[in-house]
Amino acid sequence: MPFRRFLYREDQLGFVPEPYLSKWCRTPATLMRCRACGSQWPRVAPGPDLLEAWYRAQDYATVERQSGGHVRAAAYLAQLPRGSLIDVGCGSGAFLDLLPGTWKAWGLEPSMASRQAGECAGRRVMCPNSHGWSDGLPQHVDVVTLFDVVEHLFDPALILRRLLQHLSPEGVLVIFTGNAGSKFARRQGSAWWYHGWAGHISCFSKRGIVQLLNRLEADPIHFEELSYEALPIRPSLMRRSYWALGSLLGRRDLVDACHSSISSLLRLFRTALHRLGNPAIANGPIGADHMLIVARRSRAT
Repeated sequence: MPFRRFLYREDQLGFVPEPYLSKWCRTPATLMRCRACGSQWPRVAPGPDLLEAWYRAQDYATVERQSGGHVRAAAYLAQLPRGSLIDVGCGSGAFLDLLPGTWKAWGLEPSMASRQAGECAGRRVMCPNSHGWSDGLPQHVDVVTLFDVVEHLFDPALILRRLLQHLSPEGVLVIFTGNAGSKFARRQGSAWWYHGWAGHISCFSKRGIVQLLNRLEADPIHFEELSYEALPIRPSLMRRSYWALGSLLGRRDLVDACHSSISSLLRLFRTALHRLGNPAIANGPIGADHMLIVARRSRAT
């Protein structure tokens, strides 16, 4: 159903080249929302050929960025046996640096500038072919990751189906993307910062992405709701520190108050650093409006 009008951000020249910038980013657009699952998308979106041209030409993904999704995915994968991994839409491949050297890891990235940045950093970053893979990669791998990718896909079902076919029998698919069903996104409505980017054309809710994976005969096995940016201190370490301090002072009732107050200060600190270091996305992420989902091919497939 039509939801409401919204405006794209104008500072996207590094991603949306002219003359398309004027067409896509300087006139109001209509946001659609699925009544059943809460996923959202723009009524009029760039087609797959135009999107591919944008992604091949863009250079914003050369930035060495490790998001909260990268950090949490690396922590999850640390529990699994080391194997082979492909990071799809990897930018310059910064996520690969979070993996131990025992992983056999590659990146796939359409942007030439981003691939060159990754290669200069010593990473194996390849250009995807028309099927979204590369002849230089193994045909089957243990892990396929997509960070900040699904929301850019014109036909997510087609791409995810192809990627699932490249998983080994016990392999997992890891997706990090915005969560249109999160409390933060629902509260922001059409003003949610995520809709400001012209390439975000498939904004799923948790229910929406789970339904899609089930339709593709994949079973979700892990889910986390988190913010885009990584916290500088692990929440579990913070909680243990508060508990130890409360025990020492004999005031365990202070634990919850300390956790709430310091967590708020850390979020403000994180946001300030994010905005100072990246003025181009100053309206960026402040709440838990992203999700990390891990899925495995159904046993029957």
